[in-house]
Amino acid sequence: EYSTFQELQFIMQEVVEERDRLYPAGKHRLLPNDAFHFLEHFMYARRCKMQPFWNTILLGSYDLPSGFEHPPWLSHTRKPEPFLGFIDMHGTTFEDHILTTGIGNYFALPLMRAITEEVENLREDKLPKVLTVEEAIEAAKDVMRVLSLRVNRCSDRIQIAKVTEDGVDISAPFTVKSSWDFTWMHRGELGEVYNPNAEPGDLLSY
Repeated sequence: EYSTFQELQFIMQEVVEERDRLYPAGKHRLLPNDAFHFLEHFMYARRCKMQPFWNTILLGSYDLPSGFEHPPWLSHTRKPEPFLGFIDMHGTTFEDHILTTGIGNYFALPLMRAITEEVENLREDKLPKVLTVEEAIEAAKDVMRVLSLRVNRCSDRIQIAKVTEDGVDISAPFTVKSSWDFTWMHRGELGEVYNPNAEPGDLLSY
């Protein structure tokens, strides 16, 4: 729901500005984990009021962890680290190295798990394969190409966001390559007619 997404943007902007007004200035900025937990409680509160925001949020960042996970006396040990979290309309949250929403849970997530060799590595008590930026971008393109071909609600025109220690870089919109030029999909145009005596190989020649 785009209207509630816009409302969430406005609310988060207010939270950021409120933190900036605290004294001393610059010492209370909103960290990714703080925003994650705020959204968790906000979405759960809306759900309890039977006025949910019909959104699923993926929060990605590369920043310092919040002070809740690292107490003040260990603040000097804090280093920037990647973060990827999921919040749904009920306030359900979890963190993982790969997250998807909507129909992507059925098409994109299995493909990404295969690319990172998650199942094989977990069976051997290893972490999933870490992709380079180039590998991750190509994987994202392949996954979005599959979604655009398999789901009529998904567009083949996408943007890719890259979150690093230097900031956020969002690409310009571009179209992923796809092809519908399959001979078996144009049997009628090629003059082929129904054959009651066809063999399975004739029907599934592709």
